[in-house]
Amino acid sequence: MTAIKHFLTPFCFFMMVSCSGSEDNLPTTPVKSLSETRLADFNFSYNVEYMEKRTFFYGDERDDFHVSDEFDAEIKAVLTQTQLSNIQQATASSGIGIGCLPGSCTFYFVTLEQEVAIAVDNDLDLETLIGDVDMPAELHLVLLSSKYYPRYYQKISNGFKVVARWSDCNGGSGEDLLEIDSSGNVILIKEIQKEQNNTVC
Repeated sequence: MTAIKHFLTPFCFFMMVSCSGSEDNLPTTPVKSLSETRLADFNFSYNVEYMEKRTFFYGDERDDFHVSDEFDAEIKAVLTQTQLSNIQQATASSGIGIGCLPGSCTFYFVTLEQEVAIAVDNDLDLETLIGDVDMPAELHLVLLSSKYYPRYYQKISNGFKVVARWSDCNGGSGEDLLEIDSSGNVILIKEIQKEQNNTVC
């Protein structure tokens, strides 16, 4: 699977000849938020019985993390003490993506299969977990490290068209139309909206 952090831009975007003047039909089907997403909404490349997303700040101790999303809380509630202990011990000192300075944070995932808990803390391991991008929920995982947040999607022959929200560390934000193929390659189709608030996140 090609590295999901690499973005490819179509030739017509630079030329602005064939792309301008024609209004694309934008996707309109909402992408569920991560907090609404369940484990069954993913189609991972290997068996996962439980997963959680953790956030931590660089410089903190490995066990000083915040669990921001659980897939699913109902599953975690019935795990054994051994499974829970193994999940708790599966920590990481690095993560996927990076937040804004000075309090820079990052995130990683922990997956559980039977009694084996694994920290997924880099793009390559995340790509391996996702496998083919064939479920709308997986758009969140593909775009997380690039600070995109998928809002609407449309299934196409080899992936998805996606309207995604973005923001940067200089007060900029906007929406773009993206195309994401089944291998996880992200293509910028066009810029939909852009604004500048001159604030630091």
